[in-house]
Amino acid sequence: MLEVKQISKVFHKNGVPFEALRDVNLEVHEREFVSIIGPSGCGKSTLFNIIAGILPPDGGSVMVQGKDVTGKTEACALMPQKDLLFPWRKVADNTILALQIAGMKKKEAREKVEPYFSIFGIDGTQELYPAQLSGGMRQRASLLRTVVQDRPVLLLDEPFGALDSMTRTELQDWLLDIWQKQKWTVILVTHDIKEAVYLSDRVYVMTPSPSRVQEVISIDLPRPRTPEITMTTEFVKYEARLKHAFGKKESSEEGNT
Repeated sequence: MLEVKQISKVFHKNGVPFEALRDVNLEVHEREFVSIIGPSGCGKSTLFNIIAGILPPDGGSVMVQGKDVTGKTEACALMPQKDLLFPWRKVADNTILALQIAGMKKKEAREKVEPYFSIFGIDGTQELYPAQLSGGMRQRASLLRTVVQDRPVLLLDEPFGALDSMTRTELQDWLLDIWQKQKWTVILVTHDIKEAVYLSDRVYVMTPSPSRVQEVISIDLPRPRTPEITMTTEFVKYEARLKHAFGKKESSEEGNT
């Protein structure tokens, strides 16, 4: 479904180059759930912006369903870290924003998103304003806004990072359930190793900047998954393996400093 080939990105500040990404390669198969983890500031969000076509790479390409979509925005839908719901627009009008930007009439867009409100567990919030919703409900509305764009790939950039532990766990279970029913292709950026193991088919571990793929770990745990699986020996082993991979490069970098 998605293939990222040798993506590189260099930023310049006051004439000084900063290499954020170096020859990053990854692939995601149809209906697969893949997570990306790495140290803070290693370029995960930059990589997402390149995949989404928002930011041009300095090298490499992005392929979706065999087509080169580098620099194009029509192939992937990106859900940012913050929900970014406009406080002056009602929830329903927030969820149709991307459709309106694409040229769809308001009435048609409203009709398109309406069935999703019950699927996403936020039916009855259509005429409310974002300030009237809990953090978890706002994230559901934000994901709804992302999904209705009907893009082949969903990019979720730490969607639960700002939530409390109980709400985060609840939304992880909800996301797993709805992902399995809707059969999306999903890439998730997260700092939470436990979350990566719980949700994913595979996990990409990134190095510090200039960021590269250090390791790819397949998560061979049965689906559907429930919170009880997090207490199994197999789950704990995957956590330990990811923690080792996550810390391995950081340690070597510190030793070279």
